[in-house]
Amino acid sequence: MKIKLKNFSFYRKKEHLRFFLSVLVFSCVSASYGLEPIMSVESKKTTNYLQQQVKGLITDVNGQPIPGVNIVEKGTTNGVQSDFDGGFFITPPSSDNAVLIFSFVGFVTKEVPIGSQTDITVVLAEDIAQLDEVVVVGYGTQNSSKVVSSVVQVTNKELNLEKRPVTNGYSALVGSVPGLVMNNTSGSPGAIPSIQIRGTSTIGDANDVLVIIDNFEGSLSDINPQDIESVSVLKDASAVAVYGARGANGVLLVTTKKASRNKKTTVSYNMTSSIQTTPRLQQTLNSSQYMAFQNDIAPGTWDENSVSLANSGFYPDTNWIEEIFESSAVQQSHSLTLSGGSENTGYLMTGSYLTQEGLALGEDKFERLNLRLKMDTDINSWLNVGTNTLISNRVDKSVEVVGGTNVRGLPFYPVKSEDDLWVSNGTADGANPVASASSGSFSESDLDRVNVQLYAKITPIKGLSLEERVSYIKTNEYARAWSNPFASVGLDATDPDSYTNPDSANRDYFSVSTDERVLEVQSTKSHNFRSLTSLTYEFEKGKHSAKAFLAIQSESGESELLAASRTGFLFDNIISLNQGELVNDSNTYDGLGNTEIRGGNARTLSYIGRFNYSFADKYLIEAAFRRDGSSYFTDENKWGGFFPSVAVGWVASREKFFDNVNFVNLLKFRGSYGSAGSDGTLGSVTQQLVTYDASGYPLGGVSNARLGVDNFVNPDLIWETSTILNIGIDASLFNRKLDIGAEYFVNNRKDILDNISSTAYEYGFGDAQGNPYDVRSSGWDFNIKHKNTIGKFKYSVGANISNYDNEITRIEGGSESNNLQVGLSVNNRFGYQVDGFFDSQEEIDTYVTSDGTLIDQSNVSGASGVGTYLGGFKYIDQLTIDSDGDGVMDTGDGVIDSEDRVTIDDNSDRTGMLVLT
Repeated sequence: MKIKLKNFSFYRKKEHLRFFLSVLVFSCVSASYGLEPIMSVESKKTTNYLQQQVKGLITDVNGQPIPGVNIVEKGTTNGVQSDFDGGFFITPPSSDNAVLIFSFVGFVTKEVPIGSQTDITVVLAEDIAQLDEVVVVGYGTQNSSKVVSSVVQVTNKELNLEKRPVTNGYSALVGSVPGLVMNNTSGSPGAIPSIQIRGTSTIGDANDVLVIIDNFEGSLSDINPQDIESVSVLKDASAVAVYGARGANGVLLVTTKKASRNKKTTVSYNMTSSIQTTPRLQQTLNSSQYMAFQNDIAPGTWDENSVSLANSGFYPDTNWIEEIFESSAVQQSHSLTLSGGSENTGYLMTGSYLTQEGLALGEDKFERLNLRLKMDTDINSWLNVGTNTLISNRVDKSVEVVGGTNVRGLPFYPVKSEDDLWVSNGTADGANPVASASSGSFSESDLDRVNVQLYAKITPIKGLSLEERVSYIKTNEYARAWSNPFASVGLDATDPDSYTNPDSANRDYFSVSTDERVLEVQSTKSHNFRSLTSLTYEFEKGKHSAKAFLAIQSESGESELLAASRTGFLFDNIISLNQGELVNDSNTYDGLGNTEIRGGNARTLSYIGRFNYSFADKYLIEAAFRRDGSSYFTDENKWGGFFPSVAVGWVASREKFFDNVNFVNLLKFRGSYGSAGSDGTLGSVTQQLVTYDASGYPLGGVSNARLGVDNFVNPDLIWETSTILNIGIDASLFNRKLDIGAEYFVNNRKDILDNISSTAYEYGFGDAQGNPYDVRSSGWDFNIKHKNTIGKFKYSVGANISNYDNEITRIEGGSESNNLQVGLSVNNRFGYQVDGFFDSQEEIDTYVTSDGTLIDQSNVSGASGVGTYLGGFKYIDQLTIDSDGDGVMDTGDGVIDSEDRVTIDDNSDRTGMLVLT
């Protein structure tokens, strides 16, 4: 391209270079987007264009240049970006009335009429609304710069929920928040993961977080991910104190999308379809490789005839892992949304349907149907009312997939014999996982849930509001489990005739009877009523701002379960209770296959308070408390749950000495200390329960019903408490393009609720419940995120790293075990260290102590036997004897026993994640 430079002069060499770069860049953009050429070759018009070139400088209110600002001529695609020094050049306006739009993240967008100007200076002001986003916290919201507790919020946009093919909100959160760990314990479609914040902090099954959806407890598995507006993760005591007895493990606050105001009715439909595939499955040895391996370990295991058959390809070389999985499965999601509103009323209605097929063989499927209505209206200037109603249905159906050692069946055996019988796979229990998945056995549940939430908010004077929220949740679940055993045959791998001859003497036939067909049916229903009455007052004057919150929350609920079981089904295609026979098994329900359980009326009552104060938006303090009462405890202890907290913060970046540090947008230091609690998962263990047994005991030749005391009552049971110290720092740099956060915490968990394993068996009740443990956990989180916009291209890259450890500090009541000991981590994994295998008899004979004595391994068993044998593990004899009396263990005792076990896994949690969007 040739350009005339007549009658044109550059006022600086630097701008000379900038000009040519802008011409080059914009030419590339024009070619990419099909825009009109910015100049004509050897054209007089080109010369005019060069003379009318508009240049300028963009700064903030302090006069500092702003790089990367988008400059676009209004109503056109004509645009550029400011360079590193805030300067820019742009093509000539299309008319004398042209207007340039200047926009940049964190600043107020500005429109500037050009007219005849050729050199302009533009000053952009910070957009406080963008820089100080609203963060959802417990029972309210706060500006992000004023948050002093450990709270991390992610939005629908950040999670990209509109486009990602996720089945539930749990999956969407993976990797988004430091310290948030999810563990999928099942690969079934629709499975709900175990979720923890900052690792393991207690003992037992009460490590999962509390999930709050629109102010009341719920589950992310029940809602459509696209309905989520934001998720806040509450980590420290200051953040969770307002959730008292339920918040010790952390809280997820989920806010769903709100109804719209002043908007015409709009209808939108969204559909995603995706294909799931199995990961790279483990490859197993074929028949020849397996025989060669075993003969290397133990010569003579397989004779020459069998080896020859394997080498000739006689055996099927079955990979049992591959046999039980499909290659792919389909997942689809449909969502229909209707929204709109007037000046005083807004509404949002959504309907969604999700279906997810499983990768396991057989009918493995999950379906979810959701209907949601959100509506709010201003009755007058001081009264607002609304509703948030969710109707959901989820259907889970899974087949029996036999895992563990059974998927490591031997390669010699086919899935089916030539005469179409299922073949045992050669494992200890003779299972056939393909037969199990194809037998018709299944488990299914159909869960209906209705959640109706109503609220009214009164604002009598400025800053003061009174709100009442009530929620009624009704749940019905119908579940069935059908076990349909199958006949099979066992083949002899050393006898080829057993593979083809049904009458072979080396065939073992395994038949089944109708008594082995079992159907179990359960019907569960429950209802919960929850109410929250709150009073909020906000005050601002000069540099002072304060906010007070008081609330009373109550909850009551009942549950009921009806279960029945039958056996002896003549047909496996008519699955109905009335086709079976009564069960005669004392271990099954009431001994006859029937039972009914009422869950009683569980009640909680809580008093909540929080006070926030800010001076000049620099010095921050927050105090909170919650007082809980629970029917799970006796009258003496039911009000034992008082959980206070305090947090302070300093926004250093708003001090005067930071005025000239222009690359720092936010620098905040914060710390908190407080307590939260847990009423555990023990249920009503402080109430004496009586069981009615219809089968009873035979007396005088007659079976008589009986009443029996069912549980051990501990009147001294108290609340589990968690005291947390948290220190954090937040920084935002370079016009909010780089965000950094770091935190350190110590969590002392006391009086952990669990069973006392030393309960005397003479009582006949099993283990009693108590508070036998204390655990101390600590760790740190670190996250960094960079985001930027280059033209129309937006990107972000972030990383988060977490490290947590825990230690048992107290055990009472004889509850110690191999994995639970003072000074060790919760659920430490102990085991024996090995130094390879015994590959020869010579190795066995030379595995001796320092004095030449053979090391005794008879107390431990390996995969194929007990003690020392070819192919077995060579266990390390740990240093357990102090031979010279200096207090240091320096030699082994020559015997492999429990003293030689070491910690294999200390159950610490270390996680890291890199996220690109």
